[in-house]
Amino acid sequence: MTGNPVYAFFPEVFTTSVRVNPDVLRSAEIEWFRVGDGVGKLAEFYHDLHHGRDRDEGHPDYQRKANNLHWRLRGSWPFWFGYDILKRVGEGEEFPALRTAGWPARLYRLASFTTGNEDYRQSEQIAGRIYYVWPHHYKMAPKFPGFFIPVFLLLPFVGAAWIVLHYRRTGRMPESETALPLLLIYLTAAGYMGYKYLLADFYLYQIIGIMAPAAVLAGLPFHWLKQAMQKGGTQLNTVYTALAAGSAAMLLAILVTPGLTFGLMGFKFSGAREVEGQHFNQLALDAFRNPGMPPDLFLRLRYGTDVDTWEFANEHLTGQRLLTHENRHYVLDPSITIVQLDDWDIQAGYEIDDPAERARFLREQGIEYYLRIPNEFRHPINAELGMHELEDKGFLEFVYSPDMSEAEYRREEHKFDARVFFRILLPEEMTE
Repeated sequence: MTGNPVYAFFPEVFTTSVRVNPDVLRSAEIEWFRVGDGVGKLAEFYHDLHHGRDRDEGHPDYQRKANNLHWRLRGSWPFWFGYDILKRVGEGEEFPALRTAGWPARLYRLASFTTGNEDYRQSEQIAGRIYYVWPHHYKMAPKFPGFFIPVFLLLPFVGAAWIVLHYRRTGRMPESETALPLLLIYLTAAGYMGYKYLLADFYLYQIIGIMAPAAVLAGLPFHWLKQAMQKGGTQLNTVYTALAAGSAAMLLAILVTPGLTFGLMGFKFSGAREVEGQHFNQLALDAFRNPGMPPDLFLRLRYGTDVDTWEFANEHLTGQRLLTHENRHYVLDPSITIVQLDDWDIQAGYEIDDPAERARFLREQGIEYYLRIPNEFRHPINAELGMHELEDKGFLEFVYSPDMSEAEYRREEHKFDARVFFRILLPEEMTE
């Protein structure tokens, strides 16, 4: 009804809404948690550590246990500063000798202007397969937590103290032209933080609007310092000018360093890839050295074999209704209708136990082709349609995969990581 990225956050609200399935909303909430990088990830990690658990968030039956304010606050420090990340390590992985990274190393990485790498030689085993690793991810640090968060936490107390002291001194409430605007700015920031901590802990960009009020609040200490030093005469005013210049230089470095670096590297594609016989690498500044890159080349650098998937659909499935979890419809021919596995009309198929009848139901919906993508499995409710069972029973015919041949697909244990087109067969169309 409301579309991404809103609907997934409120399964408790739409409990009796028409044509809204709360089970689908709860599943979407799990999917957003799995693909996101918000404070909710660290909340779940800290909860598991505290209770001595080692749960795999990719497990089909995974349920969140730390979806509350307490655990989100517990995960806030590493989330905002971004200098230490809790990392669950896969079974059977081998590491170099570990070296515990103490507080000097943490502070160094906090202040460094490099993005870093997940280097397990500078890791610290916490419990079981969970490690601390020390990349500097530049979430919002150091500007946002260093300037805004202290003001955000202290301003209510400072404001209350100012009112009380003024009232005791003068016997009346203080008057200020800036009090009301400042209060509105603070409440705006508090609204964003409340949304992040009380409703939606999946992504940071959901509260990107907080940057405007945060900038105003972060500047308050400088304003107060300027007023105080101006009252102290020329000497203190000179000290303030020096402090302000140093702070401005630091803020400019914070602004320019990641922005300029990512601008030169090309933020929208990462790693190294070979496309059309040419090797591309972020660290070699290939995006910067190839201005005006053709859209097709850029898409292949950014999305790899996804492009082959879209090209196959556009060439062979025009006018079709395509069952899939793919939602990037702008890259597909407008005549192709995307039908999601959790669409309202498709949910009727969840109740059909007989695979043959389920295949017939899908064909009656005008759906002959099904595109499986890896992200499909992050949304647990998709499994209710039983497409795995249809494949096992022979009702899905392999058509095309950009990742592997049909023979490779049949023997590949990681075949669910591939993008695959299938044709949905009716019982009378199946062959021995």
